[in-house]
Amino acid sequence: MSALLQVLTSLCAAAPAGLNAYLALLLVGLGARAHWIALTPPFDFIQSAPALIALVILLTFEIFADKRPALDSANDAAGTVLRPVAGAIIFAATNSVLTSSNLVLSLLLGAAAAGLLHLYKKTTRPVWSVYTSGLANPIVSVLEDMLAGVVVVLAMLAPVAALVLLLLATVPSYLVLMRMRRAISGRLSTPK
Repeated sequence: MSALLQVLTSLCAAAPAGLNAYLALLLVGLGARAHWIALTPPFDFIQSAPALIALVILLTFEIFADKRPALDSANDAAGTVLRPVAGAIIFAATNSVLTSSNLVLSLLLGAAAAGLLHLYKKTTRPVWSVYTSGLANPIVSVLEDMLAGVVVVLAMLAPVAALVLLLLATVPSYLVLMRMRRAISGRLSTPK
């Protein structure tokens, strides 16, 4: 695999950790077990049976917490730290070229990729909450989980398709949601 393709694979596998850290880690671990991707030591621990079991348990909690109106905000607050860390681990695990030559840069790229998607989630989720009185949050959360899962799997099998899907899913929706946000704030600031 060329170095550029490996960087694309690693970025597209790490970024979805910004939406759901445990799902991204679990899928990369399972992908390594299925020989879809090779992991770099010492980060290859995520394909071990104990790590996969722990990730299934953590993912179960994440899915439950992110669908509950009171818990989703707390979950996102914890995710501000956890999701970039998961992205850093995924990038370092999936990129043998960069990790072996510059581990710090590898970790930073993964953290940045996941951090950007987490920032996207943190800026768009409140818009959904206000616009739909919180009713759409569970649906949005399921869609985020589906996007994260599909992008991670595609990153391992077809990284260019993963990048295209990630951009098509996030950029237009972000623009629409920011327009909704301006409309909401315009309505709130208009004197009655």
